[in-house]
Amino acid sequence: RTAELAATAQAQADAAAAAAAANRGQSAGTGAGTSSSGCAAGDFECFKACTLNIESHGDYGAVSSGGTYRGAWQFDQSTWDSNAVAAGRPDLVGQDPASAAPGDQDAVAANTYQARGSQPWGGRC
Repeated sequence: RTAELAATAQAQADAAAAAAAANRGQSAGTGAGTSSSGCAAGDFECFKACTLNIESHGDYGAVSSGGTYRGAWQFDQSTWDSNAVAAGRPDLVGQDPASAAPGDQDAVAANTYQARGSQPWGGRC
């Protein structure tokens, strides 16, 4: 049952990430190799610096103008919830990403990045 829930959560996360990238007018890249930002694939600290600058200017309480994307990493609620579960943090499900502790936001994002690379953030960094 846990594997089934995780698979469903990942499918929902994939769909939400693709929709978010499309809404922001970006293509979903793979993050393989070296990006245009100069980050090597798998270099989370470089990716974090680049992505937070683009997504929220490092503001962990950031909320998009429409209110959909929240926190430093600009997760929508369903993507946040499914990625929190995938990261082993079901305690974060239902919590507003913008109100989650910075360390929790980074932990969910790091797990997402480890599993999927930069694709959920449009493949930019």
